[in-house]
Amino acid sequence: MNKQEVSSVLELSNTFDPKTLNQIISKKKEFREVKFDGEELKLAEKYRNGEIKLEDLANMDWKYFHTAASIYKHNGLIELEKHDEYLKKALMIYETILDIYNYKNDSALLPKKKRCLDSLGEVHYYLGNYEKAQEYFCEALKEDENYWSCYHLFLVLY
Repeated sequence: MNKQEVSSVLELSNTFDPKTLNQIISKKKEFREVKFDGEELKLAEKYRNGEIKLEDLANMDWKYFHTAASIYKHNGLIELEKHDEYLKKALMIYETILDIYNYKNDSALLPKKKRCLDSLGEVHYYLGNYEKAQEYFCEALKEDENYWSCYHLFLVLY
């Protein structure tokens, strides 16, 4: 699988069409085999270290950032010996994506921003940062109280 194929699977997984569920599950198993060039992680690290300004990063082609973060998240859940390492990489990229969404302040990006907030909550949950997870789930629900995707782990917290 390449970045574009993974990205299309992730988009499919957001539709939650029962007919495509088996196709999605079989494709997600292939995530382990996806090798990114690490460009997204390197850019996120440079931004976090102050080597790249947010406005410069926001003007770059960052469409695969969410895909890269999702790969690290899924691999962190599959490869338990590298659990924290992968999840921390996912966290860094998701935090960078959220900064870009907030910087752009574009209502057209709201669905992706909610998904990013939910993913941040999910990663924090898997890392055992339950209070931080709750903050992100609540923030996603403030954007849209009907965003049901947040509820699955949010309810587990209680």
